[in-house]
Amino acid sequence: MIDVNNIGGTAEVADLLGCPKQQIHALRRKPTFPKPIKQLSATPLWDLDEVRAFATTWTRRKSKSA
Repeated sequence: MIDVNNIGGTAEVADLLGCPKQQIHALRRKPTFPKPIKQLSATPLWDLDEVRAFATTWTRRKSKSA
């Protein structure tokens, strides 16, 4: 059974990972990024435990600064 208190949309996942919401759309193309447990019209929903597990292995790219 899924704990409804442990479900998040794009904004919650971005907060958890410390990145902009736009980056979540790019991360979804990675085969290692968790698949949403449900797709609503407004946002996909993720099990935040799966996102936390992903975060432990995610290597961020360094930003290009001028």
